[in-house]
This record gives sequence, structure tokens and C-alpha cells, in this order.
Amino acid sequence: MKRTLFVGLGIGALLVVGAVGTIAWAAFALTRPVVEASEQFLALVAENPAEAYASTSEGLRARMSKENFPSAVEQLALTEYASASWRHREIDNSIATAEGTMITRKGVSTPISIRLIWENDAWKVSGVNSGGMDLFASRPPREGEVERLISQTLLDFNHAVKSKDFTAFHDSLSQRWKKQSTPGSLLTAFREYIDKNIDIASIKDHKPQINSAPQLTGDNTLQLKGRYQTTASPIGFELEYANEKGDWKLLSISIRVGSAS
Repeated sequence: MKRTLFVGLGIGALLVVGAVGTIAWAAFALTRPVVEASEQFLALVAENPAEAYASTSEGLRARMSKENFPSAVEQLALTEYASASWRHREIDNSIATAEGTMITRKGVSTPISIRLIWENDAWKVSGVNSGGMDLFASRPPREGEVERLISQTLLDFNHAVKSKDFTAFHDSLSQRWKKQSTPGSLLTAFREYIDKNIDIASIKDHKPQINSAPQLTGDNTLQLKGRYQTTASPIGFELEYANEKGDWKLLSISIRVGSAS
């Protein structure tokens, strides 16, 4: 009797193990398309970032521009992708996640998490976190990008002053400042520059001297302070930007001609 019970328990245990195995295999099979979509995305990023961007979800493309996507994935080392292994994959209705380890072409292992959404009958990447850094996280721009950003901002401002028309300058502002101003109010606010006939066009032939490395504040705004040492006189500046869809948009501007900063 005891032997029969033992055999029965043994068969039951085998059935349970078999059932668990079947469930695990089914879950693996059901989530395989998520892994395949993740790996296809990473392979595209490594070979053709523009094509990878086009393959992402509408939500991702709404939050990040095509122009800023290449530098964002590069900073996450996704352009160095060689292979990946996945320890966890999950589907919750139309949302999916794949988590694992990415191996770069240099053999470096990095934890990676990819978020996907079911869109237009396919899994589309909606977000990535690599090495603890999120794709959408604001990062200070690089040195060359900072110089171009400063120069473009000041030259756009100078054009508005010289033309006495702040329409185009207003269009380039952050949403926060844009909502609080109009081209007319900007014309009034910066009337002093017009009345004094200030012209800073000479900065186009110089590189800005930035006081310190670009830093982000607690609310993810970028603050830049420095000067241009032109042949006429120093041009000091203080600029503040907000990150909008990967683009740095102006929040505030202060310019001092003839004053070191």
C-alpha cells in the first residue's frame, strides 16, 4: 500500500514537473517575439541608427528627434552591440519588457532593459535603459555641441536685435518661456540692446570661453556661463536651457558687452 502511494506520488510529481515545464516552454515561446524585436533593434542601431529610429514606436519618436537619436544611442553604447542574453521577458497586454545583458564589440558586459509596445501589428521599441542610463535621460551636451549651441543662440539673438524683430527668436525658445512671452514682449524686454545699437556678430569668428564644464541642475536644466574674448571687448553670457525631445531650448539669456564673466 505504501509502495503504491509512493509510486502515485512519484507519477504526480512527474506530472507537476511536466506541467511546469510545459508552462515555462509556452511562456518562452510567447515572449520570443519580444526578444527577437529587441535584438533586431539593437542590430539596427549598430549598423544603421537612422533605420533603427524609424523602426521605433510613435511614442519614442514623439519624445526624441531623429537628429538626436544617434548621439543618444551612442552614449548608451548601443552602437557597439554585438550580442545579448536575456534573463527575463514579460508581456502585459500591449506592453512588453526584455531584460538581460548586452555584450559590446569590445567584450564589455552591460545590463540592458528594453521596453516595447504592440503597435501596428508588431513589437516596437519604446524605451531603453543600458548600464543604468535611460535613453531619455537629459545629459549635458558634448564640448563641440556646447560651443555650437552658445554661438547659435547668441547669433540668433543678435539678428533679432539688429532686425528689431523677435518672431524667429521667439519660435526657437523653450515651451516654458514661449508660453510666457510674445515677440512683442521680447522686443520690449530687450529694447536696451536695440537703443544702444549693440552688435555681437563678431563672436562668429571666436570660440566661447566657458567658465566650467556643462552641468545639469536638479530640474534637468542646462546652465552655461562664460565669455567671448573678441578684439573689441569681452562679451559675457549666461544661458539656461531646457531639454525638449532631445533638443536644448532656451529658458533665459543674459549678455554683457565689455564685461568679463
